[in-house]
Amino acid sequence: MASSAAAFAQLSNDPFPQPIAATEGVVKVNFKEFASLPDSNGQNARMMLLIDEPGTKRLFVNDMNGPLYTISYDGKTVTPYVNINDETPRRASHRRHARTCGLGRGPTAKSSS
Repeated sequence: MASSAAAFAQLSNDPFPQPIAATEGVVKVNFKEFASLPDSNGQNARMMLLIDEPGTKRLFVNDMNGPLYTISYDGKTVTPYVNINDETPRRASHRRHARTCGLGRGPTAKSSS
């Protein structure tokens, strides 16, 4: 019985018993900053969704803090479009566009047809 316990003690749960070289299987990723959103209400922007609107030749990106921005295709121009959390009434076209971008959907979303 003691010899079988010693045999079990030598088993390892390590799936990689031999060290893996730090350069083996490395995936190199190059990136370039495209655009930067401004802080909102003293918080860093929390981008969630980027949508291309080819009809207007603009990109739309929402910040989880409330603002929706337009971004030029070259990324150099970032313009506030509408703040979803703003209590000031906005034109219906903004509300309609916000819903087409995936914002304002849910059980409390109202139609502005």
